[in-house]
Amino acid sequence: MKFYAFLALLLFLSVASAATEKKTIGPFEVAFDLNTTENHTVEALGPAETNVSTGYTVIIDFANKSTLGIYISETKELDDATPKATQNAIKSRVMNDPNASVEIDTIDGREGVVAFGVPVYNEQLQPIENERSFMYVYWLDSKKCECGPVYVGKTRVWVVGPWTSEWDDSIARNLLKTLKITKKS
Repeated sequence: MKFYAFLALLLFLSVASAATEKKTIGPFEVAFDLNTTENHTVEALGPAETNVSTGYTVIIDFANKSTLGIYISETKELDDATPKATQNAIKSRVMNDPNASVEIDTIDGREGVVAFGVPVYNEQLQPIENERSFMYVYWLDSKKCECGPVYVGKTRVWVVGPWTSEWDDSIARNLLKTLKITKKS
């Protein structure tokens, strides 16, 4: 009987401790559920402004283990938001790599690019051996352009983090399934 009570308590604690996390950064609310009980911090940074864009960052840090970034960039002018063009750009970094995948998929209810096994580069732009990342790229406001078979937008989301273990894969896939970013009016 004690064994079943222990299992019930363990199940309750695992369900109770994994919850949706929310951060407000500038005009955006970023929400996700990593489905983990592992200790981590979530920090919002920004805005960082340039002449062409304003950037906002959410950092998810698992001390001494892993760091993930969610980057939101609002440009002042329309930019190419065509998923196929983004997919091709990322694929060019992983050509002939059997450990990498770059696909068009749904992110936050929108069409975007999901990549796993993308090489990580050092300051000299050389791939770091055994270092891989995941990345998701999509636009919060992409619209089909009347100018041709392309999409345009001003608000790009770029999510990136390590992808070297089953633990990283689980965190990355939970983030992919649960990421929601909304812009406050």
